[in-house]
Amino acid sequence: MVLGAGVAGLQAIATAKRLGAVVEAFDTRAAAKEEVMSLGATFVEVEGAADDRGAGGYAVQQSDEYLQKQRSLVQERALKSNIVIATAQAQKLVDLLGMLVELTKKFR
Repeated sequence: MVLGAGVAGLQAIATAKRLGAVVEAFDTRAAAKEEVMSLGATFVEVEGAADDRGAGGYAVQQSDEYLQKQRSLVQERALKSNIVIATAQAQKLVDLLGMLVELTKKFR
């Protein structure tokens, strides 16, 4: 699963597909759906996103209700994934076995 379908996310999708992976991707921007699907990945869509057509390709602020739906859906899909690649700025946690880091043990 790839979170974020900007330049880095699209590259991650393309690389994973070349390696034979089944890839799902999420992005809050509606325009990302076509790009994700053109690479052969499944676009994970959360209903009720704010209209971002006038934002010049950037994400826009979403409602609290949307963010809760997003968290639930991404968590549900992430738990079924072998790897989750997050492309936005933040610290990353990689636990390939799902048992090496205390935070990931509860998801086993």
